Amino acid sequence: MPPNLPWELRLTLRPGSVYYFQHRGLTSVAPHYFIVVNSDPLADQVLLLAVASSKIETVHQRRRHLPSETLVEITPTEYGELTLPSIVDCNQVFRRVWPS
Repeated sequence: MPPNLPWELRLTLRPGSVYYFQHRGLTSVAPHYFIVVNSDPLADQVLLLAVASSKIETVHQRRRHLPSETLVEITPTEYGELTLPSIVDCNQVFRRVWPS
């Protein structure tokens, strides 16, 4: 387990956990939903996060040259944290390295 991991995060950090926050790596300043994609995030030194977007058609258009299997549509029924049907672009994963 990363030594500097805040205890609040330790309580909820699991594969598939969803967090809502702003990220400087996005062109939008609005907060987005991020989904943990690590199979064992508590044991890993790097946290991998995929971002969800409610602009489904925009993402499909932007990634039209990539395999459709890399775009995953999800609904609020599947992920209660979401408020709208969304899409996860698995071609863009954000990394957070824990300091040791």
